[in-house]
Amino acid sequence: MSLLRLSRAFVGKQSALLMASGARLNTPTSTAVVLSKRWTQTEATEVNSTISEKIREESMAEKHAYWKRQLANQRPMSPFLGVYNLGIVSAFSLTFRISGVALYSALMTTSCAYAALPYDFPFYIAFIKSLGIPAFVFTACKLIITWPFIYHICNGVRHLAWDAGLGFPISTVYKTGYFVTTLATLIALWAVSWPGQA
Repeated sequence: MSLLRLSRAFVGKQSALLMASGARLNTPTSTAVVLSKRWTQTEATEVNSTISEKIREESMAEKHAYWKRQLANQRPMSPFLGVYNLGIVSAFSLTFRISGVALYSALMTTSCAYAALPYDFPFYIAFIKSLGIPAFVFTACKLIITWPFIYHICNGVRHLAWDAGLGFPISTVYKTGYFVTTLATLIALWAVSWPGQA
């Protein structure tokens, strides 16, 4: 039921209840006289409660009828991610959010672990180095840790530009998305290959 129909139903029911209450009080039933009646708090609450209950019942009945039609037509209850084509803009957005969650989780986990473990940070770095992990595996691990951090920072600057009202045309969204991804990858590669790093 539309809002207009609900409003009309509300006004109609209210008028009918007012008329009925006027008749019960043996007063003239003209709208002007009934509307001018002073309502006690109890009477007003009773009338409002009755009207609200009727509207609630009609609303629920219409909602049930709607879902019956949806089920009869075998339509899905609610569309989800599977009904959408994942575009590049969605991929940028999801990567930004996933990197944020991953960074927060990693920070909290490592902070709690560091606080609980008995030795200091250099001890664990020396222990990892003593495992004899091949250099390319070590570099790949550093890249996996570094890239989300750099990407999140770069894409955060992009979001700040959006907050300022810049870069909303779709062509600009694509360009800045590719630029941020490329820039983050280059900075991360540069960071993990810095001379003197183990």
